[in-house]
Amino acid sequence: MPLSLCNPDGTMKKTISKQILALKNDNPQIEPIKSSAAIDVDLIALIRSMVQIPSTFEELVFDILSLVPKEYARVDLVADTYLSNSIKNAERRGGGEDDSSLILIKSVKSKIPRNFCTFLANGSNKTRMVKLIFEFIQDSKGKVLNILRTRMLVLSGEDSCHKVTLSTCEPFPELLSNQEEADTKVIAHSFHSLQQAAYNQAVIRSPSGDTDIVVLAVSLLNQDKEKVFIDNGCSRSRTLHWLGNLEISERR
Repeated sequence: MPLSLCNPDGTMKKTISKQILALKNDNPQIEPIKSSAAIDVDLIALIRSMVQIPSTFEELVFDILSLVPKEYARVDLVADTYLSNSIKNAERRGGGEDDSSLILIKSVKSKIPRNFCTFLANGSNKTRMVKLIFEFIQDSKGKVLNILRTRMLVLSGEDSCHKVTLSTCEPFPELLSNQEEADTKVIAHSFHSLQQAAYNQAVIRSPSGDTDIVVLAVSLLNQDKEKVFIDNGCSRSRTLHWLGNLEISERR
């Protein structure tokens, strides 16, 4: 491996993305107009940001919905994909993920394991959890749409993507993706919504505050930067970035 990609000990090099972003102070900060905007939510990051974990997965669904921003015209819940032969597996194991902690979840009525962090360290556990969450949302679409006060939901998981409205629940092949990371999938979802006449703006909700998403958005959504917002972080560290006010810094 070249030293441009890895350290002498063989570990992958990491770019400190915060150092390559700059705020343009000459542009005013503006707010999205929710009634004509779509919001794309990094689902696993949202779950990881939760402080209180409920007793069952059904309760978890409603806790998730309570954290999703309300009154947007369209809400996309976007989950990572966990492939068994992924090149990302080595990095995930280095970050504490463990293939040995597989737990069978029978239904949304199942109890959440006491050590939820260990549960989330297994990709198969997360894949099953996302599948159950999405199935429950589809079965309860009227109630869920009412909670979120939205007209349309998009559920993007592993090998599936569905569009949910009050009257229908159907496959959404336009956004079916083999991308593993929600970082890149939310960019595709934002781009898709901005091509539709019904949505004038797109908001990317990243509870983890992942600057990779900001860098990807600055790079890949630059043509529509006046219409894109990044809702980054959670609690006191939560900030709203207007893409029209961000640029790649020339500082090295």
